[in-house]
Amino acid sequence: MIVSTVGIVGLVSRTVRELVRVKRPRGVVAAVCLSLTATGLALAPVAPASANSAAADPVVEISDGTEIDPGPLPQDSVPSLPQTRSTPAKAASQCQYGMFASAAADDVDATNIMRGYARVAQYGTFRLKKNPSWRYTSALDNSGNGNMHALFWMLPLLRVGLRTGNQAMVKRFYALMFDWIKDNPPKRPRQSDAYGQIESGWRMTTMACGLAGPAPNRKKLKDALRTQAKVAAKRWSNVNNVSFIQAGGIFSAGCATGDKKLRNKGLTLMARNTSKMIAADGSVREGSLIYSRNTYKWTQQQIARIRGCGVRVPAELLRADRTPDFLAHSIRPDRRYEALGDGTPAKSSTADAPGGGAFAYMATKGAEGTVPSKPYSSWSAGFIFGHSGFGQSRPFGDETYYSVRTGPGHATEYHAHSDAGALTMASKGSQLLYDTGQYKYVRDAASAFIYSRAAHNNVSLDGRSASAPRPTVVTSQSSSDGDLTSVVDPAYVGTQLQRTIWYDRVGDYFIVVDDVSMDRVGTFYLNWNFERDRMVTIDGQSASTSGPGANVSVINVASPVSYSVGAGQKSPYRGWSSEAYGELVPAPSLRAHAWGPANRIVSVIVPRASGVEPSTVSATGTITAAGAQVDTTIGGTTYRIDLSPTGAVRLP
Repeated sequence: MIVSTVGIVGLVSRTVRELVRVKRPRGVVAAVCLSLTATGLALAPVAPASANSAAADPVVEISDGTEIDPGPLPQDSVPSLPQTRSTPAKAASQCQYGMFASAAADDVDATNIMRGYARVAQYGTFRLKKNPSWRYTSALDNSGNGNMHALFWMLPLLRVGLRTGNQAMVKRFYALMFDWIKDNPPKRPRQSDAYGQIESGWRMTTMACGLAGPAPNRKKLKDALRTQAKVAAKRWSNVNNVSFIQAGGIFSAGCATGDKKLRNKGLTLMARNTSKMIAADGSVREGSLIYSRNTYKWTQQQIARIRGCGVRVPAELLRADRTPDFLAHSIRPDRRYEALGDGTPAKSSTADAPGGGAFAYMATKGAEGTVPSKPYSSWSAGFIFGHSGFGQSRPFGDETYYSVRTGPGHATEYHAHSDAGALTMASKGSQLLYDTGQYKYVRDAASAFIYSRAAHNNVSLDGRSASAPRPTVVTSQSSSDGDLTSVVDPAYVGTQLQRTIWYDRVGDYFIVVDDVSMDRVGTFYLNWNFERDRMVTIDGQSASTSGPGANVSVINVASPVSYSVGAGQKSPYRGWSSEAYGELVPAPSLRAHAWGPANRIVSVIVPRASGVEPSTVSATGTITAAGAQVDTTIGGTTYRIDLSPTGAVRLP
């Protein structure tokens, strides 16, 4: 039975002095437990608990992982909700997934909030006063400052309070929500980020959760939610995950309040957003694999919310059904996502994309699912992934994997870095060419470096600012012999860069040809970033890493370069690695110094199994009119390739 919560007041107490005063509705109903499940809104009596029982518990630090976790996907894509016009039931249909569903840390987080400490995901913890100012706090980074206004961090109060009968927690939840509403009118918010896209989107869904519970003044909350949605609809712009979350919040507001106009507006904006953010092949235009995973989860959760509200899902959102195949090809042999753009090397899980298939195969190292259809794949959103295989002829974890970024950079895609043409690589059980990772959302010299071309395995120019062009894929082809990728990258005004990458499947090594054309004489660099526990030895025109597991040799052939190694430098920044949000650890960076205005640099990159010495690897080459002819010797076997941007010929 669906029970209206309009008259519920047993969870609201005037004796807690720090809470704002709210008007008590008529009627008395016993304390209840709210269960937001796929079957709708369920209310059941519970024994009352002491309002102060949690206050004596100590504050406990809880880690929330390396990035905002969108949470599990809906188990049933079509929730079985009651056919009712009940606003609480409709509101409950919006409050079941991701961060809006119960979490393991709920009890600790709720206790901490009651003691005045609020955790905003991985972005930090801030001191929560009895009467908050809703202004920024130094305990948070830029994203934390904004997401303080998202209010999702308050939800443990409601969930735990209703589950345990802790009236003080429930009242604190609603008091904080109404206090935020009072202190942050649209025209005069305490901080500009209060009405940011992702903040307003998550806040509207949080307010919908509030309407699913025993709100003490439902009309006031509904009116505030409608106002939030109308403001968000007027300010909607851009096409990325934050605009999608904002559109989803507008939909949740319309569903929870029964406002069909707002509901349909949210649907329209989500469809518009998805048609541009998710390509027809399922790849995601975010420049980050972690945010691609998140976008898939958020989209599936929103599809469940739409169906839970009894509305048809726009066809554009169903593009996300193809995303698991894209993600499958992106997964490294260690089951982790490559840390491209704003991302960390997070481990994949079948929970990321249930349903079996290629994704399950990659996430379980072949224990489940089906083998991916091809070892080389090019994606519309600006990614190329290559695999030597999928565990059929050698252990899954020993396969060679690589990625090439072919999409626009940070200036165009919010979670991308300036990494066009950048190569990452893992082989023989080790990650050998690294992406530097995400660091955190701050505006400082370290963050500027992380986003720059100099922090990635590509070409950077000395003394010039990078522009924001869209690279062009000239060649993308694969055969049993190898994979050929060529990308033109007008990365700097007055320059053109072209990178051609050959992965030799027969010899299991790479040839990288960098053509640099500048409008004046200058210096440019080839950057190669390695694992933080590596040592780098330079020997003339070659460099080799040493350390546990597999290692790699980088050999320059043809045009001479000057090599240097840097790690942990700050003036300027060079040689850093970030494998977790907020982390920045020194890591060796090899730099080949070369000169222009025009030059062609040919690098041979050879993975070496554990214990294999650099002396077993050598390479020579000559520049040709179209590219280069390269001889690579690995363990006594020589591979000869005539390489150009449009083809690779194996010579006798």
